[in-house]
Amino acid sequence: MPFKKIVISTWLKKVLLEKYQQKAELLITPVNDKIFYCETARQSDTLRVCFLHHDYDWKGYEDGIKAVRKVIAQGYNLQLVVFGEKLADPQGLFDSAGFDFEYHYRPTRERLRKIYCSCDIFLCPSWYEGLGMPAMEAMACRCSLVTTDTGGCLDYAIDEQTALVSAPRDVTGLSRNLIRLLEDEALLKSLSENG
Repeated sequence: MPFKKIVISTWLKKVLLEKYQQKAELLITPVNDKIFYCETARQSDTLRVCFLHHDYDWKGYEDGIKAVRKVIAQGYNLQLVVFGEKLADPQGLFDSAGFDFEYHYRPTRERLRKIYCSCDIFLCPSWYEGLGMPAMEAMACRCSLVTTDTGGCLDYAIDEQTALVSAPRDVTGLSRNLIRLLEDEALLKSLSENG
């Protein structure tokens, strides 16, 4: 159709041009800073890692659990915080993970902001994302970002500057980047501030 196309990431603009020979305007969806912000820095000895549960395989939930499991198996202490819209009873998630974690079912925006603000790291194990709003919201709430190269995230996830980025489906890369932040407080703080 002869309509003007608008995309939400540089990656999607490139896909549209290369695969379909269609030009598009870029409009990156902004984070609402009236909803997602952080008033005070977190103070705790145990770092909290947050990520999204979703039933779609490409959201990488299983990869995220495997990465966290690898980190814990190497003797690191962290608290996992998971939120999602698909499961009121998380017992199956706990059983498949092999450990308990904090779970929030369908949090409101205000509750989600508080969840992000209570965490130090946001883990995004998706295989691809058009943009990736949860990661951006978490960054606005001062979480340091550990993500895969989802395509869409590259507009805000600059490796070693605003995030630690690994390849999609690379569980070892995700766990290695989590460990880097667990071991390096200066890097954790730098990514939080730059993000």
